[in-house]
Amino acid sequence: MDFDPAAPARGRLHVTITTASADTRDDDRDGILRSEDFFWSGKHPEAVYHAVGFERDGEGWRARGELTLRGVTRQVPVHFEVAPGKDRLAMRGRATLGRLAFGVGQGDW
Repeated sequence: MDFDPAAPARGRLHVTITTASADTRDDDRDGILRSEDFFWSGKHPEAVYHAVGFERDGEGWRARGELTLRGVTRQVPVHFEVAPGKDRLAMRGRATLGRLAFGVGQGDW
């Protein structure tokens, strides 16, 4: 994340998540999440979110970016707050998306 509240339009956010890292503390469920019906980790080992430029959103900020999951890319806005620290900037964000738009949860699910 590259974020300067004085110049939010120049900000960038790039997040990569290893899909096989899903851990619900239930081995059977985790296996299902990694399967072809859900994240299909064997074929799509990463989910990637990338946004350029931020804008104010109430007390926080909004990133308008793209999420690529299972080889499908869709626009997904992320609403986030930042808390500056001594040496780091902490970010807490949330997003809502339709899993079926990415093909997550197919088959019997």
